[in-house]
Order: sequence, then C-alpha cells, then structure tokens
Amino acid sequence: MNRITASFLFGCALALAGFSTAHAQARPRWNQPQPEIIVGANNIERVRDFDPASAIYRASAPTARISMPDIFGWRSYCTGSLIGEDTLLTGGHCLDKRYREYLVTFAFLNENDEPEAYRVTGVIHYSKKDDIAILRLDGKPGAKYGFYRIAQTAPLPGEKLVIFHHPAGEIKSVSHKDCAFYETRNIYFVHTCDTEIGSSGAPILNERFELVAVHQGGLGTEKYTLNYGHAMSGTRRSR
Repeated sequence: MNRITASFLFGCALALAGFSTAHAQARPRWNQPQPEIIVGANNIERVRDFDPASAIYRASAPTARISMPDIFGWRSYCTGSLIGEDTLLTGGHCLDKRYREYLVTFAFLNENDEPEAYRVTGVIHYSKKDDIAILRLDGKPGAKYGFYRIAQTAPLPGEKLVIFHHPAGEIKSVSHKDCAFYETRNIYFVHTCDTEIGSSGAPILNERFELVAVHQGGLGTEKYTLNYGHAMSGTRRSR
C-alpha cells in the first residue's frame, strides 16, 4: 500500500473543502478524499501484454515502482516517473525522512523480474500543498529508459489520457481505456482513469505521451467517483 497517513488525509480534506465539479446533470461536492479508485469497470491492463514494439509498451519505460520501508518492517509502494536523466517525479505523500532507503525500479514487467534498483540520493523539490516531490537518483537511469517531457498545452475536457503505474506495487500496468481528462478546479486535475493504491505519483500523460499531471488519489461521494492529480502546466478550467 502507498503511504497515506492521517495527516495527509486531513490535509486533503482541508484542501478539497468546497471543491465541486459537474457530473451528468448534478454538481456534487467532492468532499471525501480517499485512496485511488476504479472508475466504473476495471480497465487496468498489464504492460507485458502489449507488443514490445507498440507505442504503449515503449512509452512505459520511464515509469518506476518506488519501494519504501514502513515502520513495521514491511514495504509500501508508490509510482514515479523520470523527467530527466536522474530526476524522478512522484507524489509528495510518498516522501518521508527515510527516502535514502527507497528502491526505484523501472523494468518490473513480470513477477519473476529482478530489475536493477536505483537509490534516492536527495530531494530536489517538495511541496506539501501541491503534493508533489522531485527526487535525485543515483546513476542516470534516464539515459537507459528515457524520460517524459512536460506538455506545453493543457488537455481539453474529454481528451484521452494514459497512466502507467504499479497498483499495489505489482508489475507495471497501464490505464488508457475510458481514461480522459474531466476538468480542473484550482490545482486539482480531475480524471476518469482507473488507479489503485500504489498508483500515487504516477505520470498522467496525453496521447503524445507528454506529462500533463501527476496522479495523487481519489475523491467523490458514494454516487460519484473520480480520481485526481496535480496539473503540471496551466491547465484549462472547464465547464
């Protein structure tokens, strides 16, 4: 499971107070932050099931599983993505003072894989308000796996998205079916892509595989459920 603490939930609750959006003909109040969720049918697919020559398979390479020790001696998980040769973007709530013990792997595609692991050597940027962290890695994994470039234009409502992630710390997966930008409220980038616990920090990409946001969690009411992240560029307000 990813590192969702009581203080993070409380912070999210404060940040999302008064947050509202449109869904169907109603405008419910999004006041129930929660872990990542499946929106409708579960459309998460394994990257290994795609042709290695396919665009989706190749574009998944800069996405990493982040394995983190917890206070009980177990490991919890987040997802991150390269935005430079040695620079990893992830969710701010994935970061704690033991970051030098994190193991970052990029090629975990099958259960028996033992990919090379990279260590975190420092924190370049951290924002509790925006819930993002940018970490420095040892070596230059981006020279091998590539890295995502930040999109210069924001998506429009309904525009298709792609998310690569490691649900529950398992093998690399992709959400792209029924996966689209919904709207933006303040810094909250609302989307319809399926995610699960462990997907926090995952890159949200446009169809050109450019980075438009970083995934953070789920929100909604009993009737309406969507996921959200933090927009990486000047996203358009909608509706």
